[in-house]
Amino acid sequence: MEKHYKILQLRDLQTPYIWRSYSRALDNNFSLEDYDVVYDAHIDVDEFEDDEQTLDRLWVMFNMDHPGDFEGRSMSVSDIIEFDDATYYVDSVGFKKIK
Repeated sequence: MEKHYKILQLRDLQTPYIWRSYSRALDNNFSLEDYDVVYDAHIDVDEFEDDEQTLDRLWVMFNMDHPGDFEGRSMSVSDIIEFDDATYYVDSVGFKKIK
């Protein structure tokens, strides 16, 4: 089974909440409008795999074994992972569901 996902990263490295926790991002006018989609793909998932497991696999993939066609930065705090049915902020520890 495949799951569609997108990786979004802040376009401006001067954004006040880049590389900050979700709570700090909220304190600094967090907006999805500040992001660009830097990768759009599908990942194979087991039918019993939940979002948290998929998020963890994507974290490893985008930090240790980038896809050959990926041109963004390594995944870090303040990045966004978007599935068709949910959106997550990469927090200082784990992931925060934001939509």
